[in-house]
Amino acid sequence: MLVNRLIMFILIFFACLNSCLAKETACVMQQKGGDLGAVFMVISKSGFRLDTSFGSMVSNIHDQNNYVYNMQSKVYCNAKGKIFTRRLSDLKPSSVGSKHNYKFMSWKKIGDAKICGLNTNCYEYRGQKALAKGNIEVLVIKVWYATDIILPKNINSIFPLTEEFGHKEGLPLKVQKKYIGKDLNGQILSINKKDEWSTSKVETAMIDPRKEYKVPANFKQVANEYNVILGNNNMLEESMK
Repeated sequence: MLVNRLIMFILIFFACLNSCLAKETACVMQQKGGDLGAVFMVISKSGFRLDTSFGSMVSNIHDQNNYVYNMQSKVYCNAKGKIFTRRLSDLKPSSVGSKHNYKFMSWKKIGDAKICGLNTNCYEYRGQKALAKGNIEVLVIKVWYATDIILPKNINSIFPLTEEFGHKEGLPLKVQKKYIGKDLNGQILSINKKDEWSTSKVETAMIDPRKEYKVPANFKQVANEYNVILGNNNMLEESMK
């Protein structure tokens, strides 16, 4: 009896030890951005989870796939996150330039600041395009990159702002766009400024990445991200018939 208790104690001890060793520090953030609306993000060195009103995405460095899932319909697929990436692409200066015909002339670091207690470096990107009657529109994009957060290696594939112009700085906490209309003489005709991405709250927590960055149990697999976003709960096998 004593031996059995000792064995049980040892097993429980090592199970608890393994659980403790598996845990790591993560940043838990409340954000808001563009077409994504309200965003809840958990991110650490091993991966991230991104929750939005139309779906969630999880990714970890030990898996070749990213997973998109829908909590309401309980379906998922393994995908590259194209829906998420496309919705974030308009925050990326080079994408804005090519998509909306702005010619980007320069980008530079203009300072630093604290956002929700985190240190950030602010970079400014400037570009312009010709308008009617000789007028021009100048677009100024400012991005505040957090320097305190250790990012997973696979974050660039989903969050394009983490690497812009070959520049690796950190996770963007704020993105601001300013449109300045000017006439032939350089006189300002209009200014339109708006926050495209913002962070309202950052906390730290101890998480187990094996549990945090996985699809919830008993979810059904569907063919693609669109079925997940639309809440289609047909099985993958049915969708391929």
